[in-house]
Amino acid sequence: MRKRIRLVVLLVYVATAVVVVFFARKPQTAAGQQSDFYLYQLNVNCTDSGLVTKIFTVKGSGKMGTHVFCAGRCGGRMVTFTDAMAGLPAKVSQALSAELDKYDTDAVRRGWAIADCVGKAKTPKELPPKKNCEKPTPWFGSSSACKDVQGPQITGYDPPRVVTLSICGIEVFHDIVPKDHLGGFDAYKTALSYFVRKRVGSKICCDMLREAARTGIPCDPTNDIDCDGKSNQADFYTTKFARSPDINNLFGSPEGAPIDPFPAGLNPDDPGFLPPQDKCDCKWELVKGSLNCSPDGKQKHFYEARWRCPSTGNERFTRKYAAATAPCP
Repeated sequence: MRKRIRLVVLLVYVATAVVVVFFARKPQTAAGQQSDFYLYQLNVNCTDSGLVTKIFTVKGSGKMGTHVFCAGRCGGRMVTFTDAMAGLPAKVSQALSAELDKYDTDAVRRGWAIADCVGKAKTPKELPPKKNCEKPTPWFGSSSACKDVQGPQITGYDPPRVVTLSICGIEVFHDIVPKDHLGGFDAYKTALSYFVRKRVGSKICCDMLREAARTGIPCDPTNDIDCDGKSNQADFYTTKFARSPDINNLFGSPEGAPIDPFPAGLNPDDPGFLPPQDKCDCKWELVKGSLNCSPDGKQKHFYEARWRCPSTGNERFTRKYAAATAPCP
């Protein structure tokens, strides 16, 4: 009888141990295997702006609510897709991977892949080259073969409140600044100078421009400074404050590409920033631009650019640094 009682007690202990082990192996929620959430939400940040570029969600097997996590530029550091998936159930990570791939089926039209933001396998360089692309204007941008290099000139007098933009001695644009312009006459001149340099840079090859004016190849810059088919006199757009010349950029950017604004002092034709134009028969495309401010006030700020030649798919990476004491948004 005592032996039977001992046997029953032993069996109870064993059963209890099995139950304890079973529940101890239940997936964890924070630091371990997160498998008891109802919904998993992946926020992909392609820039340091704090704005979410794209949100992906998949259902889990639990009832605990939503688990939100980040990939890409998260809190000032880079989190890869693999890192973001660490600790998640395999089915969840596989489903999210499939969602990213599905979204990137439209990457050819956009010109960039969101997988690039999170270090996933697909990148913009895998996108097929474009047959048709925007050709560069040869006199914009630095050229080692150029002898006469000049910057755009902004002149203006008040009265009569007329501002003129000249490039290599050719008048490209002029406008009468309204008396009620926000900031006044000088503010318009400053804004126009900043705008033009951001579009075409500060180094214009006047040798090539004058040769094109003589031959008309690829266009006559005295009539069409950026060879876009519109005369200089008609190539402008109007805001509620004033008119601005609609001069084409030195480079292109695919629609929706994750590009942080250039900081003050960075021009597109700064040495070492825009890739050499003779390495691409189209305008280079900026497919990603990231502004990285100093994390501690000692390390330099830097802007990292990822460029792609549309006709070949070749890519280049460039960086421009600024002192930690310089303003950084």
